Amino acid sequence: MQYTHKNITLDVSHLTHPEFTGHTEMNLSKEQFATFLEDSCIVQEFVRYTHLEEMLDHIDADDMADVFRKEYEEEELTIHNADLIIGIYEHCLELDGEFTFQIDTEHISWPIHDMLHAEHDAAGCTIYVESEIERERILESHRIARKQFPNFPASWELFDNLEEEFRQRFRNAKGLCLDEFRHPEEY
Repeated sequence: MQYTHKNITLDVSHLTHPEFTGHTEMNLSKEQFATFLEDSCIVQEFVRYTHLEEMLDHIDADDMADVFRKEYEEEELTIHNADLIIGIYEHCLELDGEFTFQIDTEHISWPIHDMLHAEHDAAGCTIYVESEIERERILESHRIARKQFPNFPASWELFDNLEEEFRQRFRNAKGLCLDEFRHPEEY
């Protein structure tokens, strides 16, 4: 299935055995990622929190792309880090041209959620997220997903896990309630 937002198209596949709530993977070519390393400070910043950290940790930002092209052995890579995925989306939204990414995810709402963060909460080399922003992005992404992809699998377990993880992450914030997705006929 495909989700398109502005100049970005996501080819989305359902990840049947996610490792955690919100598990999303972006698959892209080595060259595509190297191009983002050349041009985007947000990608350079968040690459340090991924499996590429050992390779690029002490490399000057101007040299990251060249080092990556020379030292990364595979022709494709899979990114699991949500901040890095958001950074890539944010960078693409600022560029001319069309971009297509292969996404594997637990639920279609997650890549939509990340796209919303990229469009509204990322600026320069920073992604701004606090409890109210996160609550709004989660709810909006589920509303979009329900409207555009009504048959994409979702479970009460997904919603329960999401509510609990939100409580854990934002302990002093107003809770997250996803009842409108459990019982849509009441809303």
